Amino acid sequence: SLTTPLLATAASALSEYTALEDVASAISLYGEDRSDNRDELVVQIVSLPSYGTLSDPSTNQTLDVNDTLDTTLSYPYEDAVTVLYTGQSNYFNTPDTTWNLSSIQGPGADGYDSFSFRVQAAADATTQSLTTSTDVIVENVNDASTLVGPNMTSDELEIYAA
Repeated sequence: SLTTPLLATAASALSEYTALEDVASAISLYGEDRSDNRDELVVQIVSLPSYGTLSDPSTNQTLDVNDTLDTTLSYPYEDAVTVLYTGQSNYFNTPDTTWNLSSIQGPGADGYDSFSFRVQAAADATTQSLTTSTDVIVENVNDASTLVGPNMTSDELEIYAA
């Protein structure tokens, strides 16, 4: 059987990244051509995350399935291509329990968010690697408390007690 000489990999050996809630986070993607040709490669998005978006920082464009990132990978393939992951507003998937150990329900309760990609020869889109998946762990960030009520103004130096 024939195998493709192209290889797509995530920077992390576990193929998972940690991002903060409500913050665009950089994820490094790698690829290489193991043939004698050593072609320039591009990264193609195969599937999108369920709870976030991916964007190309070099073009500031939101990515869709089958889009390729603008940056190319060149021999010796030591540099990464960066994609930005931004989770939906207030989405996180860790921790998965509250302070009293009750389970958190809703988006993120079903595990990590993920997306998949592959590399392909820049000059020949039919020469592609196998698809690799990348998990995104989105950490909760405490939101600032807010007080909402009618006519929330006060005079300077007035003291209020509950």
